[in-house]
Amino acid sequence: LASHYFDITLEIPSNRLIPTLPLRLNYLLWIEDLLSFHSTSDSVVGIDIGTGASAVYALLGYKHLGWKFLATETDVTCYESALNNVLINGLTDNIAVKHVKTDGQKLIGNL
Repeated sequence: LASHYFDITLEIPSNRLIPTLPLRLNYLLWIEDLLSFHSTSDSVVGIDIGTGASAVYALLGYKHLGWKFLATETDVTCYESALNNVLINGLTDNIAVKHVKTDGQKLIGNL
């Protein structure tokens, strides 16, 4: 379904959550509506903090809206899966996936 309806390929470990894609896309479209009232630029870069195993916001955001993304994740398994999903969709030039350590550092210091 992800490939047919949303033009993305997802591989998610069996012990990780599977996102509901229509709800995620709807949220991105809502943000697009908000940005249309305030944005002076067509170039959008999103940050997905805690992207999970799918990196679905980043994938949908780029595929449907042309937004570039920085996706961050603390869990190693989710990070590796998210990175793989970006790779298999051929979007490494548009989506960066960053593993953020949880050793007490602040998020900004890890970006």
